[in-house]
Amino acid sequence: MFQKKNLILAFLIVWPFIFLMPFTLKFLQPGNDFELYYFVYKKYIFEFLKIGHLPLWSPAEGSGYSLVLNPLSQYFYPVSWIYYLFSFIVGELNTYTFTIYTISALSIFNVGTYFFLKSYNFSTKIIVISTIIVCSGLRLTELIKFPNALHTAAWFPWILLGINYALLKKNYLKKFLIISISIFMILTAGYPYFIFYSFIMCLIYFLFFLMKKYKVLLFTRNHISFDNNKKYFLSCIIPASLSFLICSPYLLKINQLMRFTSGRSDNEISFSLAGSANYYDHIGSWFYPPIATADGWYYFGISVSFIIIIFLTSKFSYKQTSTRLASILFLFFLFFGVQLSNVKDSLIFGTMWNLIPPIQNFRYWEKFTIILMPIFTLIIAHSLEFSKHLKNIINKENKKYLINILIIFIFLLSVQIYFLNFSDYES
Repeated sequence: MFQKKNLILAFLIVWPFIFLMPFTLKFLQPGNDFELYYFVYKKYIFEFLKIGHLPLWSPAEGSGYSLVLNPLSQYFYPVSWIYYLFSFIVGELNTYTFTIYTISALSIFNVGTYFFLKSYNFSTKIIVISTIIVCSGLRLTELIKFPNALHTAAWFPWILLGINYALLKKNYLKKFLIISISIFMILTAGYPYFIFYSFIMCLIYFLFFLMKKYKVLLFTRNHISFDNNKKYFLSCIIPASLSFLICSPYLLKINQLMRFTSGRSDNEISFSLAGSANYYDHIGSWFYPPIATADGWYYFGISVSFIIIIFLTSKFSYKQTSTRLASILFLFFLFFGVQLSNVKDSLIFGTMWNLIPPIQNFRYWEKFTIILMPIFTLIIAHSLEFSKHLKNIINKENKKYLINILIIFIFLLSVQIYFLNFSDYES
């Protein structure tokens, strides 16, 4: 059993390198900001490390720029220093090894997702399929051009895992370490946007389970007694606060630095409205991706959309309270995903923008849908589990339910035909 688990984890670690084979075999190299804004810092630091000097300053930018406080350098991100050690052993740091380092973030995401879904007691087969579907989707793989962003997102399922462990009365040290380390990784991985996004993700997830009946019912299959809310609250807040306290000087300086960056000091909401994902982008993410912007795209294939919609619209799935609550949690996340990625039409963004000054330096909110990735693995797992029982449901209900499935299928097909042949909308 232990050996089987290790083989599965090894497969999930290797899978991103197999799926992204053109990058792994050096046929392709990431573009956009990959080399100009990220690789150059790794190369600069490494070359100084080779001669025994620890660089703290970058003289090449303007009249000089702090290397330590520049999030692009990932100066305090532990995985980054493991990469330097590896490069020192092989004797070189180049764009190819940096590509491998970037892809390794997906391996981190996969392992975290495996344990996250395992805490819900899904079967191993469903966990692996759900993890691979989300890992292989464009929402994560397109972040290869932003290595810091991908390494930040890689730790999202780990935080949710820590919250689950706080709920499930696991070993205190284990849940303390998972929450504190994953938050520390996110804070130091060098992509400030995703720090705030992860805060919203964790807040929604954390508050959802403060309601005792929700946590008891959603985890019924574990057959475990639950800590009271006070213990749950402290189990999450103490390690999270410790990580924030350790990183606070660094975060404060990054916030100051961003205010002096070109284009971010005008304090105009128009700056933050750039890169808004409209409703067509979200429709495309479910049904027909060519009409959606790639930066916020969360399309995993029409078959995945099909089984999720069947699950969400099925009255039979709601006979189990745990699946009903999973649907509510997913829809809640989806609401916030739409509201904070479509900032031009958002009901809540204007208020948030005025109340939280640090986010006034943010733009391209279409990327906010990244917080949906761990939640998509959860809802896909529930949908796959539900689909296993469809045959029994159809037989039991004298095949009336088959008509509902057919209607959903025709609806999805009609939407795709409309956008393909009749709609003149262009992203």
